[in-house]
Amino acid sequence: MHPLEEFAKVFGVGSSANGWTYSFWSGFGSCLAYFGAIGMAWRHLNCHAKGCWRLGRHPIAGGKYKVCHRHHPDITSRSVPVDELHAMHADHLKSK
Repeated sequence: MHPLEEFAKVFGVGSSANGWTYSFWSGFGSCLAYFGAIGMAWRHLNCHAKGCWRLGRHPIAGGKYKVCHRHHPDITSRSVPVDELHAMHADHLKSK
């Protein structure tokens, strides 16, 4: 089997009585919106440091940005002791 025919079969655009455009948009093409939505959600949730693909779960700059544990200025290691977290929280409440 020709490689293009195999490619067409995988994406659902192989031989069809209605043509390949109908087969594509009713098959694999209908998933493109889902891929776009996942991409937008990932862009919203990932670290705001340029080039970092980790999830940004730690707010900085008053909550304007979210960064990962590696780019947060107050977190020095992956696992932060509870007393250090409480101290950072108390400092944040004092600064308000």
